[in-house]
Amino acid sequence: LILPFLTRAQEIQSVDPKVAYYSRMYAVTQVLQVPRRHPAITDIVKVTLAQMEKDKSRLALGQEDQAHCESFALKVFANADRVDRAGKASIDTCKAFFAAAQFVEMLNQFAPNDEDLL
Repeated sequence: LILPFLTRAQEIQSVDPKVAYYSRMYAVTQVLQVPRRHPAITDIVKVTLAQMEKDKSRLALGQEDQAHCESFALKVFANADRVDRAGKASIDTCKAFFAAAQFVEMLNQFAPNDEDLL
């Protein structure tokens, strides 16, 4: 449920810490909706929240963040699509499409996704 979003966050932390921050936030929000959690999941959430607090002090968070995250998701998708259309798709292309889908799903924390993104 949350590990794919935390994995994406870790992968892009150095590239785009703001999108990584919101990926972590989405993961935490999702897991907090589960009434009964395994203690290991609670530990993961604590570590994730600590990382978010650390990152938050270095990030300028604001209303434009939704557009920033959407732009990032669409860029990841467009790059994978370009490779696929060129006939050079590989397992990495598949992984990029999967990552793009997760970034689009992560946008739900701002508001329900625009029909054009689905």
